[in-house]
This record gives sequence, C-alpha cells and structure tokens, in this order.
Amino acid sequence: MLGFPYAIGIGVAKDYVEAYAWWNLASATDKDAGKRRDDLENEMSPQQVADAQKRTRELRGMIEAKAKAKAGK
Repeated sequence: MLGFPYAIGIGVAKDYVEAYAWWNLASATDKDAGKRRDDLENEMSPQQVADAQKRTRELRGMIEAKAKAKAGK
C-alpha cells in the first residue's frame, strides 16, 4: 500500500523511486505489487531504477534491524 501514495503523489510528493522500492519489497509476498513495480519501471529511467533498487536495500536493512531489535526485547 505504501507504493500508491508515492506513485501518484497523494499526501506526499510524487516519487517513482520510493514507490518502486516499496512495491519491490511487497512483491516478495504480493504478486500484484510486483506487477505494479514492473509497470512503473517501464516509465522510469535506468538511473531511477538503480536508485530505486538501492532504496529497496536501504529499506530492507531498516526493516530487518527493527525486527532484530524488537526480537531482542
């Protein structure tokens, strides 16, 4: 769900890189998210895709660190 606001600019600035990153994360468990990511990728430059993949790794790291911290409590 986090990809939508960034893809169309509802409540946040339109940001295809951020939308791609959230849909990329969600695609592990939601094939619709993967389709949305792929559709969006067709509208992005190669640099934007590379930036989005980097952002995906950053978000994944943040999520994993938070999960570890929570498990350690």
